[in-house]
Amino acid sequence: MKNNNISIEYGKKTYFNELLTENKKIFSGLHAAFGYDFELPFHIIKIEGKYTINQILKAAGQAGWTYTIKNALFAIFTKDCNCTWNKDLSFCTLESEKTIDINHRYIDGIDRISHKGTFNDIRKKDAAITYVIIQNKKMLSVPNNKPEIDINNRYNATSVIYSGNTRYYYRKNIHNIDLSDGNKEYKYQFQYNGYINNISDVIDKSGYIVIAKKEDLKMRSAALRLDRQKAVVDAIDYSKEITELEEIITKKRTLLAAELANAITYEALEGIQKQLTWYNDGFAAAVRKFESFKASVNGKKYRNANEVNIDYANIKELLA
Repeated sequence: MKNNNISIEYGKKTYFNELLTENKKIFSGLHAAFGYDFELPFHIIKIEGKYTINQILKAAGQAGWTYTIKNALFAIFTKDCNCTWNKDLSFCTLESEKTIDINHRYIDGIDRISHKGTFNDIRKKDAAITYVIIQNKKMLSVPNNKPEIDINNRYNATSVIYSGNTRYYYRKNIHNIDLSDGNKEYKYQFQYNGYINNISDVIDKSGYIVIAKKEDLKMRSAALRLDRQKAVVDAIDYSKEITELEEIITKKRTLLAAELANAITYEALEGIQKQLTWYNDGFAAAVRKFESFKASVNGKKYRNANEVNIDYANIKELLA
């Protein structure tokens, strides 16, 4: 079936091979992440140029299997062919008739579209190439249905699944690992902040899973460090700094009042006005920031001494 810039094929035909040319891991990745079974019926839509989600659903509804959001899974692989820094496919899935699903499932070597704005930017481009792989949800298998692991046991890593683009080390992040204890196969999947590039950060040479303990230690260490910094800043007496700023403000206010009393010309008045309200650098802004600074110090709202010093220096500079 073909409709303007949108066409749809059944099964392993031209578009299937085109996707394999783009990335050989697409179909195995879809099976691992979402449970696609490519031995059972499926369709692929190809779109060249701009499109809407409604156009995808309309084309899918006209296919022999009459796919809808409720009965099928729509995996979208798209790219902007005019993009100078990245010509690789990115993927997402449809959540509803209006938006994509910002999910946390990964396919090795393919960037996940993590922002709806990014998806909308690409789909509105004339140079966009998009493939939509559709399969009835009843035909999907349970992806990676493996037993739960015991982090106190030893395991061997049999395979590693990365998120992001594995060609670039700084963008490569371990997402899950297949493990074996010699008798059973297990899957260890995790989400942590930052990038984990080395398997040694997840499982040590003895076969023990260490990532959870490492992350726990990091979090506890960070919390202790913040608590210590908070205790230090709460114990410091900043009355001297507050008094100093109050004296500067009083002198500045007196000088401005004198200038105002002697201002006769329009230019003189305008000069005083600029000193008072010049964007965020005027006297009024400095007084506002000082009042906030004083309230935060007295209310012990600062997290560390560095924050206090930065705000103090900034206010003093504004008053100079």
